[in-house]
Amino acid sequence: MKSMTTPILRTIGILVATAVSLTLTHPCLALEYIRIRSNAVNIREAPDTKAASIAKASEGDIFELIREDGDWYSIEMFSGVPRFVHMDHAEKTEFRLDITMPPDAHAATVEVLKSIRAKARREADALYPLRNADEGPTSSQFDLNSKLLNELLDRYMLEALRNKNLQPPMYWYFVVEDEIAEMEKTPAATQ
Repeated sequence: MKSMTTPILRTIGILVATAVSLTLTHPCLALEYIRIRSNAVNIREAPDTKAASIAKASEGDIFELIREDGDWYSIEMFSGVPRFVHMDHAEKTEFRLDITMPPDAHAATVEVLKSIRAKARREADALYPLRNADEGPTSSQFDLNSKLLNELLDRYMLEALRNKNLQPPMYWYFVVEDEIAEMEKTPAATQ
């Protein structure tokens, strides 16, 4: 029996890309977003002013709203870990994905995002190595590595998108498009 994994993954990728595209562009399926109203707004790891600041948002930055949590907005970041912005510094807004980017600029953006992911991984591994020649990583080492990796991803991806004048919700478009392109490079399983 031949493997059906590749066609199945390709189909799943196309369905995910379609769902992301429809969600970001179709008004009936639109997600909720917030727009930052101030400069240097702390994006925190918990809904508390004493919680660690993961990154700084700039005036005009837009983030996908997950939910409201008291006086805080829980937002979607690049690591997939919910982060928090105080309501005093943001407001709900509408956002429509507008991809009018030449293919070479799109490819360059994908490469920048890949390099940032690799940079964050290298830095997290340097501080909290997961490869121990004798025993492997401890659970606390793994937890510290994972936490730092997520913080670095959120910080570095925000900076990179801002440098390219792209809003954070557009990140998922580039990720899904890149994953589909990678799947298309994989030869389909023969029958």
